Amino acid sequence: MKKLVFAILLFLAYSSSITLAGQTLPKYGVVYGSDTEIKDSENEVLRFKNNHQLPQYNGKSAMFFRDNVFRSLLLFNTKSEAKTAQQKVEEYLNKIDKQGIARNNPNWERGSYVVDLSRWCPNWSKNQESHGKIKYYVCKPQ
Repeated sequence: MKKLVFAILLFLAYSSSITLAGQTLPKYGVVYGSDTEIKDSENEVLRFKNNHQLPQYNGKSAMFFRDNVFRSLLLFNTKSEAKTAQQKVEEYLNKIDKQGIARNNPNWERGSYVVDLSRWCPNWSKNQESHGKIKYYVCKPQ
């Protein structure tokens, strides 16, 4: 019986959702920032570390390096969650940016979009790197 239970647990560990730090690995992301400098991207990610306006997204932000640009993302398990977040995040960030960046550059626009992480950045969870204390995931071409 113990062998059967062990075999089932082993099978489930390999066949079920991949986990990251004991949690289900997110499958979708909302890309809300794109920066050439890592420090600028870190500032974007920190917007959702302890956000009082949108506390439901605290701790869901991550930085990815793709096509020589640092991208700021919020990570979600479902496409539906990501789409709901995209609208809320877009409204929130547009409001903030109008007070700063957009005021000085009237042609500037923010644009966020939802991505399927398995296609947009395959194997991302296995490609974490760091620059000092700043951690990010590297999207490598297949």
